[in-house]
Amino acid sequence: MQSFLFKKFSLRNKCKLAEVKENKSKKICRKYLLILCKIRKHLLTIRMMKTLRMIGMALVAVLMGMNFASCNDDDAIEKSAYSEQIVGKWEITNYASMGTWHDSYAFKNDGTMAFNTLGHVDQSVIINGDWNISGDKLTIELRYDDYIEPKEYTITEMKSDEMHWQDLKSGGKKSFKRLK
Repeated sequence: MQSFLFKKFSLRNKCKLAEVKENKSKKICRKYLLILCKIRKHLLTIRMMKTLRMIGMALVAVLMGMNFASCNDDDAIEKSAYSEQIVGKWEITNYASMGTWHDSYAFKNDGTMAFNTLGHVDQSVIINGDWNISGDKLTIELRYDDYIEPKEYTITEMKSDEMHWQDLKSGGKKSFKRLK
């Protein structure tokens, strides 16, 4: 009889253990589902944040593009006036790498020019050429017999009576005053 009771007792214990395990597994399943729901919410939040970030970056790109486009038009109008303002005769007042000179440039409306230099022998030499302005870049081609010397400058400042250039190759700066 003891063995029967023992078997019966052990069977009851096994059933209770099975119920406890079942309850624990339900609790574990509930916890697992809660964790999965939290992860899902977190992933949805991350996805929404990424979407909002992309929308924000697109807006910034559009605004920057509009800003640069508007600034570009204003600068182009201002710099296109260089072509009109440069026409006339200009004397070099200071050439940073060479000291004071008495050379002059005469720019004409048709894109031609004349460079008048005294040189070091006090004899005036006139060299003809062509000029072109694109934005703030001044390109000059001086022609002396069969030789053509191209020069490129950046106009750093231009007023009605004075002008300043910088040589793109040497970095030398020239200052001018208007003669006519």
